[in-house]
Amino acid sequence: PPTHAAHNTRVDLSHIAWLKSELDLCVRRVAPQLHPVTAAAAANRRLPRAGGVLVTGLPGSGRSALLQALCAVFATHSQFLVHRIVVQCTALAGKSFGVIAGVLSAAAEEAIQCQPSILVLDDLDALCPNAANGGGGDDAGSYGMQADGDALRNASRLSEWFAGLIQELALAGGSGGG
Repeated sequence: PPTHAAHNTRVDLSHIAWLKSELDLCVRRVAPQLHPVTAAAAANRRLPRAGGVLVTGLPGSGRSALLQALCAVFATHSQFLVHRIVVQCTALAGKSFGVIAGVLSAAAEEAIQCQPSILVLDDLDALCPNAANGGGGDDAGSYGMQADGDALRNASRLSEWFAGLIQELALAGGSGGG
């Protein structure tokens, strides 16, 4: 007989119940675009894509871990042959808009060439100067953003710019390259 009490391996995740709805949203929006049959059917009918998913949260809330887990889930299912590209936006913080645009454009082109793809812009808010973290100045103008301390709004503006870039690249590439 065992000399110690049985170990309970069940983990209580009630404190992160909000994560289930976020993950469900990601899967509902992303999975159909990544499945070869549904993606091909949508492309043949020229249906618009559902778009991206912007995951927000406070520092340390698990955004990056969530995205890594999501990518790992897609990697373990053979029906989702997904190309992954991760851009560490913290490495681009403080760089000129031209440098940032070049890196993001290259990542978008790679994602379009290697469809279906997941493109993760990790710590996107690092590219958004704001008054609270000492950002702003000349760079804020080059981003077309106000240095008002609202990093979420700035991240949304950058996301919209990036979504427009992806649309331009997709249109320039004809059917999307693959």
